[in-house]
Amino acid sequence: MNSQGDDQAGFYQNDQASQKAPKAKSRLMSMTMKQFLESNQPNPEEEAFVINNHTVTQGAFLGQVLSVENSSTSLIFQIDDGTATARVRIWVEHDVTSYAKNRSVEWGPGVYVSFFGDLKAYSGMRTIVTTKLTKLTDFNEISYHFLDVIHTHLLLTRGAPIANGDVAAANSKAVDQGNVYAANPYQQPVPVVDDSNDDPLRKAICDYISEHGDSDGLPKVVIINALGQVGHDKAAVTEKIEVLYRDGVLFPTVNDDTVSLTGDDI
Repeated sequence: MNSQGDDQAGFYQNDQASQKAPKAKSRLMSMTMKQFLESNQPNPEEEAFVINNHTVTQGAFLGQVLSVENSSTSLIFQIDDGTATARVRIWVEHDVTSYAKNRSVEWGPGVYVSFFGDLKAYSGMRTIVTTKLTKLTDFNEISYHFLDVIHTHLLLTRGAPIANGDVAAANSKAVDQGNVYAANPYQQPVPVVDDSNDDPLRKAICDYISEHGDSDGLPKVVIINALGQVGHDKAAVTEKIEVLYRDGVLFPTVNDDTVSLTGDDI
């Protein structure tokens, strides 16, 4: 999701005559189509948008395909998530073995899909550029996605929940102070505990990506070989990368074999 390499260069040539805009620091956030379409872009020369008071360049989305426009260079989807409809583009290779071309039959109108994508704006038109769509097989993912969006919004705009979930005590204190409304569990930020030092292999993977990766992250094989050369077991590194992907610490970028860090770690 993600910067498209040579294909992305083609994107700029097709959509904007001027030179390629500088890349902003990569940040990923779960969001709705409406949040992206109504977000502020402080600097039109940078591919960065302000959502939930934070600057982001990439989003995690979920929605229903309404239409597909197929051309020799790209697939353009209109996808609706219930909040708005957004334009989503996948650049395709010219050869007949192109992954996107072969899988596009699965991404027809009416299908629900999830995807990560780069946030773009050209001549007033907002577009999400991705490399693949994942067809939903479990519709609980729809509820999960929107709960994640709500949680992210509350966390970034109101702070972390009260420590130890002690909402009852906070409610009692609020009433004692004459506040008839329940205390907001997101009003009292608590320190975020980083336990990455308790997992040396996780720390090694994250540190290597942070130090050597760019906005597209790094290929998994590069990470595995590099850490293997400094004494880590390659099989263990491979397994840990998959665990970090499932836990949301890493996400795929230009393809399934290239990963980057979520958040502000890059």
